Amino acid sequence: MKTPVLIAENAYWYSGSVTVSINIGMRGEKVGIYPTLTTGKILDKISKGVWPDVTLWKGGGFTWGGATYYFHWSDILSPLKAVWAWIWARSIYRVWKVYYCYCYASSCEYIGDDVESFTGDVLTSGYIISDLGRSG
Repeated sequence: MKTPVLIAENAYWYSGSVTVSINIGMRGEKVGIYPTLTTGKILDKISKGVWPDVTLWKGGGFTWGGATYYFHWSDILSPLKAVWAWIWARSIYRVWKVYYCYCYASSCEYIGDDVESFTGDVLTSGYIISDLGRSG
């Protein structure tokens, strides 16, 4: 799956051009991806085009990685432009609605949504994480 690793926007016409880059990996260090968890009123907001205001929690251990991998990507971003940097990854997202149901009544109250996201695999060539370039 095409997976973004960097999203940047230069939102103002009066801004100058900026360099955007991501650099992952150091020789002799371990690079990996942790699972991400959150809860809140997510699906309702996304369906209305509103960015949900939630706290992200990092899971306990790598779901991918653990060896020395390297990834570098950079671009120049002009005013009023946006750019995404992509990799190929096997990501899994689980989303469900959470309700509190009352035993004494036949009703349930919507509490929010729970979301889990984790990556099981990333396309590499040796120790280099393969990228898909840019889109803007």
